[in-house]
Amino acid sequence: MLLGILQSQAAGGGATYEHLTTFSPGTASSWSINGLDAYSDYTHLHITATLQAQRNEVLFMKFNNDTGNNYSMGYIRGGDGSSANASAANYYDAGAIEFAEVMARNSEGVSIMSLDILDFRSTTKQKSLRGLTGQSNATRHRIAQGLGSYQSTNAIDSIQMSIQGNYASTSETRFSIYGIRG
Repeated sequence: MLLGILQSQAAGGGATYEHLTTFSPGTASSWSINGLDAYSDYTHLHITATLQAQRNEVLFMKFNNDTGNNYSMGYIRGGDGSSANASAANYYDAGAIEFAEVMARNSEGVSIMSLDILDFRSTTKQKSLRGLTGQSNATRHRIAQGLGSYQSTNAIDSIQMSIQGNYASTSETRFSIYGIRG
């Protein structure tokens, strides 16, 4: 019995990712992913995405149509073309989570994103987010790591996203959402 417990812990046992849905906004400049309340038996969400729009632009994310200043985030970003550089930003009590210039210009390929939303169904905790984004093409190589929070104890039922400047996404923009039991 003890050997079995030790072997399962050594193998990393625990969380499994279960595919919940895939979403593509088409050529929209804003969209919603609804129905997350149907996944109440999951604790966390993991989202992977390919992102592309008419130009390099910021992607904004909100939850439950909450337009208040209930979001905080910070990121570090590095690399840009032939001259490596780094930047950092922090936003407190903002109106949305901001993914700076994460939408790749359609003539330059796609960007990628991996995002975790912890305790998304909790009604007693604020929600924590962790994201990694990247973009690489012939003239630009960027990677950014960010952290954020949704300062509400409401369970997340929907995610709203919009591209700054109302530029349209392309058919290459897709989100795959996975549930994690924990």
